[in-house]
Amino acid sequence: MDLDLVRQRAEKLLNELDREFYLAGSGQKDQVDIGEIYEKYSDLADRKLLDEVREMLEAAEGEERKRLSYLYEFLVLNYLGHSTRKRDEEFLNREASLKVKTPEGEEVSFRYAEVLLLNEDDRDRRDAIDSAREKALAEELNPILEARFRELNDSMRELGFSNCVELVESLSGIDLVPLRDRLGGFLAETEELYHRNLKEYLLSKDIPLDDAKRHDLRYLMRGRGFDSYFRGDRLIEITKRYLSAMGIDMYAGGNVRYDLEEREKKSPRAFCSPIRVPDEVVLVIMPKGGAEDYKTFLHELGHALHYGHVDRELPFEFKYLGDNSVTEAFAMLFDHLPLNPAWVRELVAPGIPDEYIRHSWFTQLAMLRRYSAKLDYELALHGDGSLEGKAPLYSEKLSSALHVKYPETSYLYDVDDFFYCARYLRAWILESHLSSYLEEKYGEKWFLNEDAGRFLVGLWRLGQKLDAAEIAGELGRELYDLGPMVERIRRYLP
Repeated sequence: MDLDLVRQRAEKLLNELDREFYLAGSGQKDQVDIGEIYEKYSDLADRKLLDEVREMLEAAEGEERKRLSYLYEFLVLNYLGHSTRKRDEEFLNREASLKVKTPEGEEVSFRYAEVLLLNEDDRDRRDAIDSAREKALAEELNPILEARFRELNDSMRELGFSNCVELVESLSGIDLVPLRDRLGGFLAETEELYHRNLKEYLLSKDIPLDDAKRHDLRYLMRGRGFDSYFRGDRLIEITKRYLSAMGIDMYAGGNVRYDLEEREKKSPRAFCSPIRVPDEVVLVIMPKGGAEDYKTFLHELGHALHYGHVDRELPFEFKYLGDNSVTEAFAMLFDHLPLNPAWVRELVAPGIPDEYIRHSWFTQLAMLRRYSAKLDYELALHGDGSLEGKAPLYSEKLSSALHVKYPETSYLYDVDDFFYCARYLRAWILESHLSSYLEEKYGEKWFLNEDAGRFLVGLWRLGQKLDAAEIAGELGRELYDLGPMVERIRRYLP
């Protein structure tokens, strides 16, 4: 086996997949065609190759062992992606073409219906749109997701893993149950704080406490009343201003490109495609304005700057693979800036009301509680590989954590592969350590400090050579210390 060739082909596979997702998401292609790409690199899904790399991993030490652990994880997940490639393509293209009807009978895309939900003041119309969307999900998408779930579990067992929990823990080194338990403590600790604020927000909108639904919470979290402070035409200007003060090139020397062109089929949400790290990274956005638009853009900006500043001399594994909690933490460090009173009042709106800050942190707490409940649910979902009883269990666990009724129909649609929810949760915790470290070392306006900029670029250059726990250790912190995260929530949320 030529290991260098394996690495080269793995990099090319990722390049082609990311380019395909970029072209489709940016509205330059009607459909995603990933089946042909997986077929082109079918040699990377060979069982013999996986066995040989595993044997090399077991004998390796030091940095080579870490590289091989990242590579082996990638090859296993690629094997599983190859096995479900046709089902994945079917789902993505069906979702993209799926239509639902508004209460007035107008046809809109399934994806755009979610945007309508977030911006609809009339509760009855929201309920009708949400019901139409869930009906389409149940009838058109869930059968595909259910078939895919079974196929994926069969493929995992072929590789010798009893279930997805064992697979993820053995490949990533993340102990999922202790993380779930730690976040269970977080749910208990923030229960009264969350419920008290939720109750006040619901009552302010005349939403019955005993009948509040998921779409009501998402509508509350949208915070449309603050949009006037966050003008779309100022987003790039504000970004340039604070990055310049930090000595950070938002284009990373030409590595990062911003796709701002309007296209009919372009995704309404910003996203980042690290097509070739670090040389070709594209951030796709159609700036519309509003706090949510700013947060989404800044999240993807964190990804883009991370990928665009990676040292191109790093090995393939450290540029593309590793613990995605790390790149998600950099993304969250930036998407938390609109939650930072100093950043908002310095760069966006000096007179923005305190209520905006409170609302932002309520939204953040709701998201953290949602993902904590998702991890708990997904451990149950994947524990036995069976779908029986999982739809009501999903509704029960999410409804309990958020105090609004979650529909059973989203029990697979609201699940990202291979416990990516755990990566998000680790990223949120790591972001709290990064933020508190930056504030302690460079002051509350660290986002205008050149030394803070140099510090971040230094971390970005490492790609994902270090995992989240190692970065926390570099800061003198213990990753699963939730103190900084809880303290900041309590600081801004009465």
